[in-house]
Amino acid sequence: MSQYKHFEILKGKNKECEAKKLLLKLASFTSPLMKRRGWVVNDLIEFYPTDGKLGLCQMASHTTTISIKLRETPTTFYPFETLLDTLLHELCHIQIGGHTPEFYKLWNQLRDEMFSSQLERVGNITKLGSSTYDSVTNNNSHNNNNNSNDVWNGIGRGNRLGGPQTTNRLGGDLEMRMMLSPVQAAAMAAQQRFGK
Repeated sequence: MSQYKHFEILKGKNKECEAKKLLLKLASFTSPLMKRRGWVVNDLIEFYPTDGKLGLCQMASHTTTISIKLRETPTTFYPFETLLDTLLHELCHIQIGGHTPEFYKLWNQLRDEMFSSQLERVGNITKLGSSTYDSVTNNNSHNNNNNSNDVWNGIGRGNRLGGPQTTNRLGGDLEMRMMLSPVQAAAMAAQQRFGK
């Protein structure tokens, strides 16, 4: 992971091994899009601020440090999708300092790139038929009611990554993420993207 030089977790906290694995997983997901842009992060650090911040990008004399709040509480972690979206946000600050329209355009571009790379990881989903949908929904352990088809069909074409466009969150809104497995979310997003 040459795009990240150093990783640091909070010492003396519960689940240090899980925190390290999360930082490494975040780095593995984002390194390809960073490499395409020539971005390097010297330090990817876990922090635990009390002011509500989820991330922080600091740049000084050719050194970039990104701090991510991995833990929702001292013993639990934020969902990976939230952490990934936070990291994408902080990576945007490498190129654009403030929260301008260009910043949000870049953030959405990074999300789209991340979405595309996740489709490749899931299995190059390019065409979705009812058999694909049926096999995905039958494996959904979180959705025990028989209304999963309503959830699938109720998402409008203007949505991003399985959620309302206004939320602009990787993986969609919380309710949707709780109802869908990662494979289902990718399949649904692919269906929307390809206009099926």
